[in-house]
Amino acid sequence: MKNTMKNLAVALAVVAAAGCGPSGEDAYEEEFSQSRYAAEMQSMMETCMAMQRNGGLPGIAGGENRSLEFATGQIDFSKKDEVGYPLQIKCTVSGDGQARTFTFNRETPDAGWMLAP
Repeated sequence: MKNTMKNLAVALAVVAAAGCGPSGEDAYEEEFSQSRYAAEMQSMMETCMAMQRNGGLPGIAGGENRSLEFATGQIDFSKKDEVGYPLQIKCTVSGDGQARTFTFNRETPDAGWMLAP
């Protein structure tokens, strides 16, 4: 779990830095962490972690001993509160020398996250 939260912090920092210049990254990271897009990332992260723990990800054994990373592609920092649907975020689960990437989709703001086929 500690690695997961560290990876989320790194992902948020990378996304925030990608949308802004090198100065003031801490302020941008903080601002991004309060955005709608960050809330969507958090929601998908929780879904991915729960599926991994419960053995719900194809080809990945359940349990706690995994590292998770999240990728959204570049986003325009100025549009961090303008989330469009359907929304797609990727979750990479690694462990035992292997890594698998899963794509999660959310069709509407009220829909749950679904593992893409």
